Amino acid sequence: MLKRWWIPAVLLLSIPWIGCKKSGGNETPNFFGDPPEVSEVSVTKERADSFNCSRFEDLCAAACLPNVDVSEIANIDLVTASARVVDPSPPDGNILVVVLRFLDPGAQITQVSLEMFDSGPIEVGTIPISDDSGNFTVPVHSGDAVANDGIFTRKFYFGTTTTDDAGNCIEKTDYQTLTYTYSTRTSSATIAPDAFLGFQFTVQGIDKKGNIATSDEIILPIQGTYRISQNNGNKCCPAPCPPTSTCTP
Repeated sequence: MLKRWWIPAVLLLSIPWIGCKKSGGNETPNFFGDPPEVSEVSVTKERADSFNCSRFEDLCAAACLPNVDVSEIANIDLVTASARVVDPSPPDGNILVVVLRFLDPGAQITQVSLEMFDSGPIEVGTIPISDDSGNFTVPVHSGDAVANDGIFTRKFYFGTTTTDDAGNCIEKTDYQTLTYTYSTRTSSATIAPDAFLGFQFTVQGIDKKGNIATSDEIILPIQGTYRISQNNGNKCCPAPCPPTSTCTP
């Protein structure tokens, strides 16, 4: 779970100000300061297709059941969203949260908000996984490169609904090559692995006084996810286990 996966709800209260009219007309002062400034917004993706894992289940010793050799394969889009967000009102560092927002189509359209980070290449959460060696956790990074430079980033795997599964192959591969992984957001939309669906992204900056600034919309076509686990054949157990009809020598 991400340590700050929650997104604070910010309620803006619109208050009508009533006062005496003065000659010349004075503008109502902005008691809440200026909203954040959101610029240099970028939402891009790359196809991550190098996930090919093997998993061996040794069932002979425990139950005299045939050993299972499984291959796990995954192809998925890796999305990177970044934006420069600053608060022009003093004091500096008045930003409460920056979020990446998009509509998730499906049986019911939902609004998704993912927190973006300016904390640099550090752990923002963990994901529990298991492999042949046992259970362990993999650190999750946001994809941000430099802490406190005003550039907020969120890098995540954008999965789509499939009928198959690839286990922990993505997280295990990332851990072996990067020593960390990125979070995965799975859409409720079903998209074939060779098809695309456009998603509408915006970045919102919210300051501690409740001011909100929203970027222009960016449409990004997301490719359908491919995931599969396939059994490469059940291997027979050696003696003294009895032979079975579901294994191959």
